[in-house]
Amino acid sequence: MVFQPSSIKLRQSLMSYRGTGEVETYTTSTKNAATANGVLSITPSYVNGQWQSARIETVRGDFMAQPGKRLIIEASISLGTNPASKQLGIWPAFWALGMIG
Repeated sequence: MVFQPSSIKLRQSLMSYRGTGEVETYTTSTKNAATANGVLSITPSYVNGQWQSARIETVRGDFMAQPGKRLIIEASISLGTNPASKQLGIWPAFWALGMIG
């Protein structure tokens, strides 16, 4: 199944924070974000000398911990199957940020 963000729950964002030293460009390509069997996969690609990836954001205003409770967010991050010598400089990131503004 191709990743198709619901306008109610998720969206792919092209916003980038250059202040953090990010060198990739975010795309809405299904090559960079897809789902299969209920699992969201974000896969970077190297195209014409430029890294591309996907950024997924929630757009639900009620996606938060209940008062006095905790919200647990989990991820399984894989660096692929290349040997460690081919993975130097790869830093997987999983950010859970609050609302801006």
